[in-house]
Amino acid sequence: MKINAISSSLLLALPVLFGFTGRNKGVTDPVRREAILTAGRWKLTDNYVRYTVKGKEQRHSKWHTLDTCFKDNQMKFGKKKVYYDQGLLKCNAAARRIDSSFTWRLDNDEDVMWMESQVYTQPLYIEYLSDSFLEVNEFHYFGDSAFIKVYKHLP
Repeated sequence: MKINAISSSLLLALPVLFGFTGRNKGVTDPVRREAILTAGRWKLTDNYVRYTVKGKEQRHSKWHTLDTCFKDNQMKFGKKKVYYDQGLLKCNAAARRIDSSFTWRLDNDEDVMWMESQVYTQPLYIEYLSDSFLEVNEFHYFGDSAFIKVYKHLP
């Protein structure tokens, strides 16, 4: 089955969340995590590659490579659904501006968020969560590298 343009955009914009041992993950309490995620909207503000060179963590911003149509996107986590707003600059002019075809749930260990639709399921690994920011790894790790997306919490 084909993933429609909105679902493809949603998957591009959504994070995959994974925490490293010893890394500050921010809020870890399961009830508090869900309350933070569902309180307000989240706007994509950065994406970067994180990797290690000679034992030192490096970050390389990839924000400049992201299509402009993704830079005004926002998400709202409802009780079970994700409401994805493509903003004014839609990547596909024919697509609906707001898509709610995905559901979400936190895994038992609260470090994994599952995003599910009728045609696709993706685990998202939480890197960091606070009242202000959500950092997620959208892909599995390749060696010491991680692909991180940063969302700012909007009231």
